[in-house]
Amino acid sequence: MMEPEELKKRIKGPIVSIPTPFTAKHDVDYEGVKRIIDVAVEGSVKVVLTTAGDSQFGILSMEEIKELTKVVVEHTAGRATVIAGTLPWWTGRLIEFARYVEGLGADGLMVLLTAAPFRQDLTEDAKFRYFEDVADAVDLGMVIQGHQYLQIPLVQRITDEIPQVVGMKEDGGDSYYYNMLTRFSKRLAIFCGGQKWRFLYAYPYGSVGYLTCYGTFQPKIAVEFYDQLVSGNVKRALEIERSYDQPFFNYALNSPKGLQATWSATMELFSVAERWMRPPAESFTQKDMEKLRELYVELGLL
Repeated sequence: MMEPEELKKRIKGPIVSIPTPFTAKHDVDYEGVKRIIDVAVEGSVKVVLTTAGDSQFGILSMEEIKELTKVVVEHTAGRATVIAGTLPWWTGRLIEFARYVEGLGADGLMVLLTAAPFRQDLTEDAKFRYFEDVADAVDLGMVIQGHQYLQIPLVQRITDEIPQVVGMKEDGGDSYYYNMLTRFSKRLAIFCGGQKWRFLYAYPYGSVGYLTCYGTFQPKIAVEFYDQLVSGNVKRALEIERSYDQPFFNYALNSPKGLQATWSATMELFSVAERWMRPPAESFTQKDMEKLRELYVELGLL
C-alpha cells in the first residue's frame, strides 16, 4: 500500500480523469476504459483517477461505480498512480466503498462532500467528522475535492488533524483555487479541475497538476505543456495552450451537446472509445463527427 506522503509526491503533472465511455447499447464500455488508460500511460501520464463528474457517477449504479474502479485499478496495474473518486454518500456507504477501494489496491481515495439539499444544515463538526471517520477506517492517503462548501477554517482543521489528507482537487473556481494555494500548497498537493490556462497562472503559486482531456487521446500534448512550463519555457507552454486547449474548449463549450459529448466523440475519432452517451444526453451524429474531425485536421492531429 502506498503511504500518504508518497501519494502526495506522486500527484503532479497532467492527470487523466476517466471519462466513462458507453457502448451503443448504453452499457459501460470497460474495454474503452482500458484503452483510455493505455493511451494515457503509454503517453507518460503518471496519475489516473475517477471522479464524480468526468466519470459520470451520477448516471452509474453503485455496482457500475465499483466495477469501473476495479477495472481502472487492475488495468493500470502499477503503471501509474490511481486515485478512486467518490460521491457524497452517507458516512456508512463512504466507509464501505473506501474499504473496497483499499482492498483493490488503489493508491488513494478522493472524498467528495457537497452541499446537497439534505446537507444544508451540516455543522462544521459534522463536515469534519465525514473526513475523520473515513480516515479512521482505512490507511489510504486521501484527496479532498475542494469547493465552496469547504472553506479555509474547515480545510485548516482537516489538514491539522488528519495527516492522511495529502491532496486537493480544486473544484471551486479561480478565487477559491488561489485562496487554497496561498494557504495550503505546502501542506497539500493541489491540482485544478482542468484547462491548461488555469494551471499556467496557478503553477507559480504552488499548484502541482491539472486534469487533462488531451491525456485521453493525444497525451503528448498534455505532457509537453507540463514539461515546458516546469522547465521555465513559459512561452512555449502558452503556445501549446493557445494552439490546442483553446480550440478544443471553444468548440466543446459552444456545442449544444456539451463538453462530455464532444470529449467522447473525440475519443472515437482517435480510436480510443466510442462516442455514445446515456440518454437523455445526446450523442454526436455522423454529421457532428464529420464537423468535429475538421477541427482536428486543422490542428494537425488527424
